[in-house]
Parts: sequence; C-alpha cells; structure tokens
Amino acid sequence: MTTTPDGAIYARTGIAVQSGEGGHERLSDAVFRSDDRGNTWSYHSADWGGPSIGVVWGVDVVFSDSTNVWAYHNEFDSSGPAMSHSMDQGRTWRVVEEINAAEAAVLKQIAPEANLAFFNREMLRTLFVNEDKSVDLWVSGEYYEKDNRIPHGLVTQRISLRETTNGWAVSTQHHYPGVYVKFIEKDEKGVLRGIVSMGSDQWIGTFNPISDRWEKTADLPTLFWKPMSSYLRVNKAYFTENVWVIQLEDTHRVSRWIFPWSEAEISSKYRWLYSTDQGASWTKLNIGSSLIGFDRDLGRLYVVENWPDKMLGFLPLVPVDEANGNFPDLSISM
Repeated sequence: MTTTPDGAIYARTGIAVQSGEGGHERLSDAVFRSDDRGNTWSYHSADWGGPSIGVVWGVDVVFSDSTNVWAYHNEFDSSGPAMSHSMDQGRTWRVVEEINAAEAAVLKQIAPEANLAFFNREMLRTLFVNEDKSVDLWVSGEYYEKDNRIPHGLVTQRISLRETTNGWAVSTQHHYPGVYVKFIEKDEKGVLRGIVSMGSDQWIGTFNPISDRWEKTADLPTLFWKPMSSYLRVNKAYFTENVWVIQLEDTHRVSRWIFPWSEAEISSKYRWLYSTDQGASWTKLNIGSSLIGFDRDLGRLYVVENWPDKMLGFLPLVPVDEANGNFPDLSISM
C-alpha cells in the first residue's frame, strides 16, 4: 500500500482477468484507490510503473505530491530500468534513464581502470522526498572485479534529482566508499537512520548532512552475551524519532576447547526487539516472525498471533490512551 500527502490510499494487488469469451484466466496486477481510509475502493490504473519498470513485486512507490509519483526497484535488477516517474498519479510512466547511468558511473569514479560491476543480490535502493520536493535515491551495493569475481568493496550512493524545465534530472551525486547502509528510514524531523556496515563492523548510524557522512549512533543489540556473539544479522529495521524496532539473527559458535570433537553453534533467529531510548536499552518482543507492519505515527506494531487462529492486533511501543485498548503484553525485558 502507498499513501499520498492528501490522504489517499493506493493498494497494489493481483486480480483474475479472463482474456476473451472462453479464454484462459490469468493474474494481472492492478492499482485501487481509496479516499475514505480504506472503507471503499475504486479501480485506479494498471500496475505501478507499467511495462517500463517490470513486475509489481520488488517495486516501491513514493508520492512527492498528489500527482507526482515514483516507482523504483528496491533491489538491483540488471534486466531493466531502475526507476520510473509519473505526473498523473501513476496512469502513465516515463523511465528515468539517468538513474541507471548514475549508478554505473560511481564504479568508474572508484577505479577508472578496473572492470567493476555490482552483485545483483547485494544492491539496495531507498527513495525519499525532501521538503523542497527534490528527491534523493540512496543506493548501497557490493561490487567486484569482473575478471575474477572476487568481492572488491562496498559503496553507498546518494543520487539527487530536481525538476527542471525539461523534466526531472540528476542534480548532484555523492558516494561513500567502504559504506553499506540498509533499512534507511526518515523520521518526522527528516533525520535519516539505518543499519551501517563498514568492513566487519555493523552499527546503527545517522546521516549527518553537514559533514556529509554516516555517523555511529548506537551499537546493535545481541541475543547472546556480546563476547559470545559470533554472527549477527539484521533482517529488518524501523526507525522513528522515539521508537526503533529491529529483527535479528544471532549465532554463538562454541569454542573448540569446550566442544573439541566437532564444531558446534547455538542460534537464535527472527527475534524482534525495540528501543525507546535511542538504542541505550532494548526490550525483546515475544512475537516470533508474526509482525506484519509498523505504524510510525502511533508507534504501534501490527501482529498476527498464532496465525490463522487469532485476529490481527497491535502492540503499542509508546504510551497510548488506555481507552484505545491494548494488545496483550508480548514483551520480555532484556
């Protein structure tokens, strides 16, 4: 689902379409719009991005105002365009060809003489609309030398677009060598946060627009005693000004002097934690992998407990009016 600044809700879904009388039924992607908070829906258009950007899955959509909308692959797709733009609420689309060229150009800036390329599976994109209606596309990737396919390094890019008399065009481009940022989120005050990787280090970082760099804000929590944590992976993260939510996998590899006859490890997967004090302390959530959404405005996690036997409920992570009701306590203090 996607919302617009004027409050409209757009939903992308698959619908069954029969091609002619007696023809075969196929699944087609379509977009529906609601102007009453989802009570009623009407058909809006064909799939976001149209044939210019490809399939609906893996495509994110962002409105910069009530009519201008951007559709982009949130992961790298070497088979087609990275991003398309629409000026009529997504009914017609134009490929933003400059994005693909800008993403490729950074590799020549890093090593002009080398034959570098990005690993498809390691490239992520996130788009934000700024207060002046300009657009920033953040791209993080791992690149390699084509001649030997050995991973060569990490890089994050910030590609800025502005509207000109000839349409939208790339205005500036910055790159941050050795930095890989995923799950980038912008809070109510415009602060960008994300999970930052630099070499073997991972931490929660904040982007400083004055110094033009990602700076460490807090260490990641671990599911084991920190010296025992051998492998830590962040599967998902949400950041607002007051609430941070992450899903972790953590592994402890037992020392061979304790368990000498074979390699042994203990793993904990798909555990959700949240912090309301900028990462100074964390609380575990006993919800497994049943979390399906996060309301950034209200600080609520929407979960399904024991699916499909129980209904959707919400877990408030910040104080709420008791008259609104509370979901059962699913938290476990660390």
